[in-house]
Amino acid sequence: MHFKVTNKDGSEVIFKSDAKKQLLELKEYLDLGIITQEEFDKKADYLKKILLGN
Repeated sequence: MHFKVTNKDGSEVIFKSDAKKQLLELKEYLDLGIITQEEFDKKADYLKKILLGN
């Protein structure tokens, strides 16, 4: 069984440990040319806020 934690608005809750993992994964995708800089920046800004508590 798998449970997903969500916010009141229905968006998924991302914990700091997961945010770090996702950010590193995104950087790898950027380096490999799988995603654009714009795509990376958009998602990275969101993940950085989680990591830095802003």
